[in-house]
Amino acid sequence: MVHAELVEDATTSPDRREADDALPGDPAILRQLRSRSRRALRLAVGLMVFGSMTAGSAFVWWTEIGRVWRGESRVDGTPLYEPGAEVPDAARTIDWRRVHATLIPRWLIARGQAHGTTSAHGIAGFDEAARSHRAFTELRFAVRADPNLVSLVDELELRARDARNEAERIDYLLWAWNDYLDRHDVPWRLEANLHLRRDGTAAFVTRSYEVLGDLRDDAGRRLRLLRRADLTNVDEGFLGHTPGRDEGALVILDETLRFAVRHVWPMLNPGLDDYLPTEQRAVAGPVRARLRMATEDRARLRETAVDQLALVEVANSIHARAECGSRFRVWGLPWNGLAPPDQNALIAALDRSRGRECPEVTLGEAARMIGASERLGQTPALADAVESLGTWVARAVAIHELRHVADGGSQVECAGCPASMAPETRAELSAYLASFSVDEVAHVAALQACAMQPENHEGSQEPHALALAFALPRLLPAGCDGVIPEDLPERAQHLERALFGEREQVRLPEAFPERIPLLPH
Repeated sequence: MVHAELVEDATTSPDRREADDALPGDPAILRQLRSRSRRALRLAVGLMVFGSMTAGSAFVWWTEIGRVWRGESRVDGTPLYEPGAEVPDAARTIDWRRVHATLIPRWLIARGQAHGTTSAHGIAGFDEAARSHRAFTELRFAVRADPNLVSLVDELELRARDARNEAERIDYLLWAWNDYLDRHDVPWRLEANLHLRRDGTAAFVTRSYEVLGDLRDDAGRRLRLLRRADLTNVDEGFLGHTPGRDEGALVILDETLRFAVRHVWPMLNPGLDDYLPTEQRAVAGPVRARLRMATEDRARLRETAVDQLALVEVANSIHARAECGSRFRVWGLPWNGLAPPDQNALIAALDRSRGRECPEVTLGEAARMIGASERLGQTPALADAVESLGTWVARAVAIHELRHVADGGSQVECAGCPASMAPETRAELSAYLASFSVDEVAHVAALQACAMQPENHEGSQEPHALALAFALPRLLPAGCDGVIPEDLPERAQHLERALFGEREQVRLPEAFPERIPLLPH
């Protein structure tokens, strides 16, 4: 409790210093009085509720009352952030890209390195600790124009020292950061993961995003289209998600682009159908029939599909030799093939492979990959076409996530679902059926589902896997390896009505773009 009071004092100190010499009626005093009155009212209501609680829930409610008093929560439990100062012009003076793409990741990486080099006495090496301090100081200096952001990063640095026990507080601070930026129309966002270390401690790592689209559907539900900004190796593992807390739906465009390049692009040339993996072959025809794209972009992708398929096939062939001991990998294969330095690395691997029973790369593989890379790199306006494809694939993900928003998270009612089905599984089932029910994106949504079907997650109890294990056998008579029926949308609509009853169908915002610039041109 003392620690929390100290944090609050630091957060509100700029206004308090201003109020010392303020005259009656000064805006700084009025802001404080209004803030304290709101807190007192919320606290009074909270205490009334607290008085009716049982002993078993008293501690939880006492914690909630503390948050209400600090101005960090409403009485209904939803989070709240009340800035300690008003700085309307700060957003114009801060380099948001540098803060999110460089400074925050650099600080957290430096913190992790300092922890990883601790001595037997638990003291970090001097160089690593100094590097961590410099990185934090640089971040703090970059946001100095806004004392509210300074207070947030100061407390994040404090809480990060014990991230495992402070995970809930860190979660709130990051939410407050996003909420504050959102209120000031700053199109950036932070998300975080907690990584457990072998010694039992934990560190939090962030992912930074630029908001490239902020849309509303006809019902007012919010949809944001994000592009990853940091260059760290912290993976998403999802195409989109719904954070809750009335934050709407999020679609990760980098991930939809990656999926489009690897799984959809090769199927755009009908002559390649026999060479596609089974789940892609099963939906290739319906996907081509429903693809919405400019004629010239579609032609470029059809002509280059053979080269993109070659890249995927060679990478898979190289990785398959891990079974015989090869450690060579082709990670993060670019959409336009290998750059010259990476081609040189491939040739070096070919030289090392001479005479080996388990080569890192064969001559045929190197020739196919380099040839495909050179042709893709020389195709004019190819980036535009790839961006259009990635944006189209994002439509299926957007429908899925907007259904989550419409359902209110895991609170969706499903009268036709088995009584044993968990709420989280019902929510995933609802979202999958929504995307399967929209004719334009039904088959590419099915491709996404089949790419992560339960057979690929044997024994998984994850909600998405359990939802697909329930839905796919009822929609795909021949399974993911067979032909996916043309009437998939009608089948999904029928199953959706049988399970969830008649309900409003989610639709994409009318302003959903045809192409979002994502790639260097």
